[in-house]
Amino acid sequence: MIKKLKAEKVTAFVKRTTLLMRVSKGVLRGIVTFLVIVAFINSMWLLSSWYKVPDLFSKYFEVENDLTVHPSTEYGSLFERAITAYQAEKYNDAINLGRTILEQYPRSDTLKYFLGASHLALGQAKPAVYYLREVANDSNSPLRLRAKWNLGLAYVLEGDRTSAITTLEKSNHPRAQELINSLSEH
Repeated sequence: MIKKLKAEKVTAFVKRTTLLMRVSKGVLRGIVTFLVIVAFINSMWLLSSWYKVPDLFSKYFEVENDLTVHPSTEYGSLFERAITAYQAEKYNDAINLGRTILEQYPRSDTLKYFLGASHLALGQAKPAVYYLREVANDSNSPLRLRAKWNLGLAYVLEGDRTSAITTLEKSNHPRAQELINSLSEH
């Protein structure tokens, strides 16, 4: 009877040990897989830090200080406040004021350009593209060529090289060709 109890205990011990070894193999595989993934991610990070594509947006974008080139008295003091907020680098305030005015003047290329420039100053590519595209495509807008430059920059910020190059080719900005060349190289 004692031998039988010992045999049962030994058998139970062997079963538990076998089960533990199976589970351990699965856990060990999981740990090894995790470590391989971490090593791969770290190697990619190191490679990217050695070879970085230059930040072309930051290199070419300049906050437009002279948005009053196209002042419009029809928008009133609210537009002046929006311009003041923009010049004080309070771009969110400028955008909120600009949107309020745009509701009253939905066809205004000046307001759309202003909103696009404000979003661009915040590094917000999608809304900048939204507003600037309308101005850049408006053949009657005196802001058309300036909008094309900024729209090209918005596409650069978005990572859309093809649209950036196509748009910049239609811009008359003195640095447009330089930026196109940089985009073509990378």
